Amino acid sequence: VFDGQSFVEDHSVVIAGQHITGVFANHELDPDIATVDLPGGILAPGFIDIQVNGGGGVMLNNSPTVDAVNTIVTKHRTTGTTGMMPTLISDTPEVQRAGVQAVSAAKAAGNKGVLGAHIEGPFFSLDKRGAHQASMIRTMAQQDIDWLCSLSDLKTIITLAPEQTQPGQIRQLSDAGLLVFAGHTNT
Repeated sequence: VFDGQSFVEDHSVVIAGQHITGVFANHELDPDIATVDLPGGILAPGFIDIQVNGGGGVMLNNSPTVDAVNTIVTKHRTTGTTGMMPTLISDTPEVQRAGVQAVSAAKAAGNKGVLGAHIEGPFFSLDKRGAHQASMIRTMAQQDIDWLCSLSDLKTIITLAPEQTQPGQIRQLSDAGLLVFAGHTNT
């Protein structure tokens, strides 16, 4: 068992329902407890990735569908990622909305690897846009606020440059339950 710091031999992870209750030495376990042996395996916590643009040959922006989300999650699981925030980069409002809808639908259909959605842009400093297409960068408008604030049923991260917003807009997003990250900013 890898506990995050070191490997421990002759130990077991005890689970009650869907929660881990502890890691115990095997000799401390009740002999009547049901066990699953993982010979030759390693039991370790899964990775959580909050910015995943694609995987398995699929980019979410290029294919904003439930199938694409499922492909991305499945591919990343093979390398230890057990939970993620599929991420849409700066794009048209239509692509970003379709992508968020796909993420929401995948989660609603039971894809446990989907924790929510991450919208990275398009509200960035043009000078600090990085790999984001300049033609997609823009300031935040009221229709953007209205849409983003409507996403309260889905855990959502929005990465933006604060200078691309109007006074009070970040507070509106935060009050609506979005996690607001500052990024690609020139201030």
